[in-house]
Amino acid sequence: MSLRNVLHTHSEKIWILALDDKCLSRPFSPLVQLIDWYNNQILLKSVKSKKIDFSFGRKTLISTFGLLPTEKLVLIGLGQSQNLGLREAKKFLDETLKTVDGFGVQNPWIIFEPSTPKEFLNEVTKSRTSIENLTQATISVD
Repeated sequence: MSLRNVLHTHSEKIWILALDDKCLSRPFSPLVQLIDWYNNQILLKSVKSKKIDFSFGRKTLISTFGLLPTEKLVLIGLGQSQNLGLREAKKFLDETLKTVDGFGVQNPWIIFEPSTPKEFLNEVTKSRTSIENLTQATISVD
């Protein structure tokens, strides 16, 4: 399935981009680039103008202008990828839950970049199943 088709099969009310600070010095992954392209490159423009903070747990609501099949697009910063471990995975899920609960929705689509450490990703994937509003969250790594 092409990335474009993947993008249009997701109808979750909230999409979460979990990005580390390496996004300041390298291109986004193909899926994040596609999401940003459909959204008039708001993410890229915000990064270039230093309006986004990728510090761990930092959240940024990004307007979708109705251009994406979701109601909310939220970036949650992961900070420095070398610092991501089991403890940070649990903190990330806590921040994600606060975000989801704050918007009154559940089971978001969470998108990670391929450079995200495997230990962190495995813990997020495993632990989310024990959190009520995240049990069926979709996790993509691209």
